[in-house]
Amino acid sequence: MAQQKCESCGTVITKKEIQKSLLKGYRPIPCSNCGTVHQIKEMSKLIIAMIVTFPIVFFVLLLSTALGLSGIQTTVVGVIMLVITILSLPFIAKYELAENHEM
Repeated sequence: MAQQKCESCGTVITKKEIQKSLLKGYRPIPCSNCGTVHQIKEMSKLIIAMIVTFPIVFFVLLLSTALGLSGIQTTVVGVIMLVITILSLPFIAKYELAENHEM
């Protein structure tokens, strides 16, 4: 997957900046070079919401009962799945120029 760049000056938006933005509720990202503000695309928000919720709900509701896992085992696996999902989100999120945004 190609790295995302500022649409104005071409500066790379790092995965760390994207991760911070996602963990702070989709906060817009200002370019470190020119200050242009980028916001997450609406479609990315939808995809992220599905990716975060669906696997955990599917596991907890269906697989953990079918496999006969205890509450602690289910919780541990759920937390591991959530951490892996959160760490993969910067590769999924797409940003675009913000319209009339004030920082």
